[in-house]
Amino acid sequence: MVRRQRASNTARKLHVMKAVVVALFILPLPAPAQPTSPITIGGFIDTYIAHDFNHLPTRYRPYTTQPYYSDELALNLGFVDATLSTEQLHGRLALQYGSSVIANYAAEPHEFMRYFQEAYGGVSLSDSWKLDAGVFASHIGLETWISRDNLTPSRSFVADYSPYYQTGVRSIHEVSEQVHLELHILRGWQNISDDRNVCYGTQVAYRPKDNLNLTYNTFIGDENGLRVFNNLVVRYAFSDDFGISSSFDLGAQNRNEESRAWWHGWTIMPHYRINETYAVAGRVERYDDPDQVMIETLSGKSFNTTGLSLNLDTTIAPNLIWRNEYRVFLSTNDVFPRDESFSASDSFVMTSLIYSMQT
Repeated sequence: MVRRQRASNTARKLHVMKAVVVALFILPLPAPAQPTSPITIGGFIDTYIAHDFNHLPTRYRPYTTQPYYSDELALNLGFVDATLSTEQLHGRLALQYGSSVIANYAAEPHEFMRYFQEAYGGVSLSDSWKLDAGVFASHIGLETWISRDNLTPSRSFVADYSPYYQTGVRSIHEVSEQVHLELHILRGWQNISDDRNVCYGTQVAYRPKDNLNLTYNTFIGDENGLRVFNNLVVRYAFSDDFGISSSFDLGAQNRNEESRAWWHGWTIMPHYRINETYAVAGRVERYDDPDQVMIETLSGKSFNTTGLSLNLDTTIAPNLIWRNEYRVFLSTNDVFPRDESFSASDSFVMTSLIYSMQT
């Protein structure tokens, strides 16, 4: 009897030991602490297909850079980047390609330079003051170059016809939690490699309340005559899910000693996040360029156009988004190609799939 009890106790101990050994292999052990790398590697892909209802004579959509092609599956923007971030040093190098790159960088005299989305380095002079130099994203406007960060898949006219990128030196100063200041010394209006005169830009951002952001941007410089440009961005959030964002542009361009041309535009975009999966956004916009400073029309008539759009975004996964948009244009002149002639209206639909990667 005693032997059986001892044997039973021994068997139980063996079973417990086996269970402990198995648990050690099954349960995740805490990983040893790894030093945090100051460099982050990322990537981005935005593919799309669009259909223009004007039956365009070519594959190229007029007056918009995103989307640029019609009736073909295309890469709007793809890039890989490396971002450096330490207490004293920071910077970003991003190489890119896509139809939006072809459209927006067409004026660059050195084609190779269009593949640099950003290439800048900077130093932190204090906790609130930074200096950067190189190629970096423009300080102007509501909408950015990367569609993932915008409310709509396509861009408003005020975004497409103000700089997406710039080259030079910038000073960034966080005055307080409410006030943000920037000063830019630039190599012209959206330019990397062409010889241009020195131009200047400023930004004053003010957040009087948590749900209200006001940003005033400027550009001044010689672009075949003195160019003065003003941009005001207003963002207001009614709740965590519903808000309205808007952008207003006013520009003046000296043509000669006695002539000055003006243009202006605006966009207003209400947006609502339905839940974690679905979000919608609308857009009302207007762009008037009677002297064709920014938009040289294909018909030769002035560009005075109102636009409307509606889009639905579906978050398939945290890094994968499916976006669909319908957009309409109504102009006072026949400026939109239709078959072999021109029309005062145009519309298109587009669908895009966006994937983001970051390590």
